Amino acid sequence: MKIRIVIASVLIAMLTVTSSVFAVNQDFNFYLTSGGASQHSALTQKSGGDAYENSWYVTPKSSLNGVSSNMVQGAETVRFRCRDAAGNSVSNLNSVQYYGSYNYAYTTTSVGGAYYYLYADKPSSDPYSALRLVGTWCP
Repeated sequence: MKIRIVIASVLIAMLTVTSSVFAVNQDFNFYLTSGGASQHSALTQKSGGDAYENSWYVTPKSSLNGVSSNMVQGAETVRFRCRDAAGNSVSNLNSVQYYGSYNYAYTTTSVGGAYYYLYADKPSSDPYSALRLVGTWCP
């Protein structure tokens, strides 16, 4: 019995340490209009294990958690930017027109343990009006 308790304790300790190095994904659910104000995700902590990885990731999806996106792929544009907790831009503005995974570089050194927002908008030149876009992102 004591051996089982020791083994269980070791496994729990290993899982706790291992899980801290994995990046934390944050879901987003944006409602955007052409030329409208930016929407932003919840404040998300960059994993300490990724302290030296100078990229962030965004994955627009066709649906997530029962909510569907209605992006017209290849024709409609959504722009993303990463900002720090103070609202300062820490990346360039990046455009996407398709569902899928994208990774972008920070323009400043990212810090493991720091908090970041994902901002999104649609350019005023976009011919489509309202857009619901869901997905995940990781600072």
